[in-house]
Amino acid sequence: DEDAHRELSGALAAKRLAKTYLSLVWGHPVPARGEWSWPLGPDRKDRRRMRVDAAGRPSLSRYATLRRAPHVALLRLEPATGRTHQLRVHCAHAGHPIVGDDLYGGPRHRAVSDRTLRAALDPGHPLLHAWRLEVPALGCTGARVFTAPPPADFLLALDASGLDLGEILA
Repeated sequence: DEDAHRELSGALAAKRLAKTYLSLVWGHPVPARGEWSWPLGPDRKDRRRMRVDAAGRPSLSRYATLRRAPHVALLRLEPATGRTHQLRVHCAHAGHPIVGDDLYGGPRHRAVSDRTLRAALDPGHPLLHAWRLEVPALGCTGARVFTAPPPADFLLALDASGLDLGEILA
């Protein structure tokens, strides 16, 4: 109803909703968990893109490596701010662009020679999945957690890479 919508919109604006993403990235971040805090602004050369810019708006992303394979890593990403393309830019700037991200990703196959693996790591879109949303208690409801399983092409890329979600999704 209208009251619930207003409360939810307020919680979103106040950054009281916790969003968690799963992503497959090229390489292995070091350290395996941490924060990326780089200001972001528009890329003056390409209006579709954002970039790290000292004069940009503050942004913070937390990351944790959940699984590693020879060419890729499965990350849990939690944006503390909500800038346009924030997770994509932070991963790329850290040297670990998201698999399938042609806008920020650079070379597509990163020296993967196995044809099956190459095909699985070329989904045609970034392998970035909005996995979990935590909504705080609002007026008439208690706190809620919503999850969505990764789509088939994300699971195919994980499987081809030898990565298992196991208890991660439990």
